[in-house]
Amino acid sequence: MAAPVTSSKAQDPTEIYTTYDVVGKSANSRVIRAKQKGSNEVRAIKITKCDRTSHQNIEKEIEMMKACRTCPDIVHLYGTHEDSEGRSWMVMGVL
Repeated sequence: MAAPVTSSKAQDPTEIYTTYDVVGKSANSRVIRAKQKGSNEVRAIKITKCDRTSHQNIEKEIEMMKACRTCPDIVHLYGTHEDSEGRSWMVMGVL
């Protein structure tokens, strides 16, 4: 069974993850390689600038990833965070 997806607005995600290089980007998002502090687990983090429309799209994407979390061919969503600038962080596994 897949681990539950965690969500946090209380803790700054930069306190949880050490970020490295950008591995992809679009007009509103970028994907960075990161390590979780303490465990050194490598993650891909999608950081998205949020306005009302993009926030709704992010919520839909999160729900879709949660629904597919037991599928072995879909990247696992480990958690979501919101930083002090209001950006959404989606923490995912790396294939």
